[in-house]
Order: sequence, then structure tokens, then C-alpha cells
Amino acid sequence: HQQDAVGLLCFDKEIRRAIPTASSSAHLRPIVTELASSVPKNKTDIAAVFHATAERLKQKGMVIVISDLFDNPQRVLTGLQHLRHRKHDVILFHVMDEQELSFPFKRMTLFEGLEEYPEILCDPNSVRDAYQEEVRKFIAEIRKGCLHQQIDYELISTNQPLDVALSKYLATRMGTRVKR
Repeated sequence: HQQDAVGLLCFDKEIRRAIPTASSSAHLRPIVTELASSVPKNKTDIAAVFHATAERLKQKGMVIVISDLFDNPQRVLTGLQHLRHRKHDVILFHVMDEQELSFPFKRMTLFEGLEEYPEILCDPNSVRDAYQEEVRKFIAEIRKGCLHQQIDYELISTNQPLDVALSKYLATRMGTRVKR
């Protein structure tokens, strides 16, 4: 309703679909349609896409990233740094499946490999502690890197209703903006 221009980039190892920015209310339909129909196909290279996006965007603006961020954390943070260097306000919504966060598996499980990784059959009890520690370290490294670069970071579990997660983020953002 404020006539802000908005666009969309969908990517894997490169930008697959780009809907240029526009400010009309009719522009929302192709964005929503693309979000609903977009299906990941290839392994992602988030860092390369962030660098390409930073070069592509000529005017400073707000860049909202919605991703699971499964890539090398240092490369992700370097890509985000490029966006910040170009004076963009960056908001990162780190989306993870609740099962990735809680690792509730009890019996022998076949884990599906994503992004070209193979399937793995294992006893979850034998890897639970190491897995959860790696996830904690991964999230902490991304969160710390975002804090250092003044990037808003919000971890969102897939079991959270989206409206609740966004409302929580917006309330936090409004509170921090007043103090700055």
C-alpha cells in the first residue's frame, strides 16, 4: 500500500528466475505465482548468487533472503557482506525444517540426500549429539556473522506459522529501529 517497489530472484547455483522490481499492486501476482511454483532442482551456490545480486542491484534497497543457507557458512557470509558493502539493508530469514532442528528420529533411518548428496542409512542415536552440535555451530556462525555485518537474522522453523514468525520479526525490528 506504500507503493514500494518489489522484485524476486529465485536461484540454485545461479539466478533461475528474475522478476524485476515494480510498485504496482498487479505486480504481486507474478511474484506469488513464482513463489508457489518454484521447485529447487540443482545444488545451490548461495555465495555466488549473493555476489551476482549485489552487482545486479544498482540502487540501494532492502534485500530479503529466505533460505535454508545450506552452503559453506564463510562463503554465505562473504556474499552477504558484498550486499552490505553495496549499502543494502539485508534481512535474512533462515528457514529450517523442525526435524533438522530437533532431530527426533529414534530408529534406523534412511536420510534422503539433498543437493546431490547421497542417501545415508544410519542409527540416529549414534549421530544425534554430533549432528545437533554441528547444527548449533552452523546457526551460531551465521547469526554471529550477521550481527557483525548489521544484518537482521531470524531463524524460522517450518513448524512455526509464517504469520507468527513474521509478526515476531517485525515487532523486534520496530523495537530495535526506535533505539538506533
